Amino acid sequence: MQKRAVRIVKHLGSVPVEATCTFCSRVFKAPMTTLSKLKDATENLQQQFDRHKCREDASQAAARIASEATKD
Repeated sequence: MQKRAVRIVKHLGSVPVEATCTFCSRVFKAPMTTLSKLKDATENLQQQFDRHKCREDASQAAARIASEATKD
């Protein structure tokens, strides 16, 4: 199974404003109140990522089923 990770996808200057999960592609957005400090925005995005639960999309489910079917 692919390991999930957070990936920063948008910046406002040097401050990260949007991130995604590399496994389920869920999008996380930094609140406006955190955008004045790089550390606050980064921590907030990481906290959102840490709290979320990945959901399998259709292509991931198909790959898992195919993998399970070919075991043994």
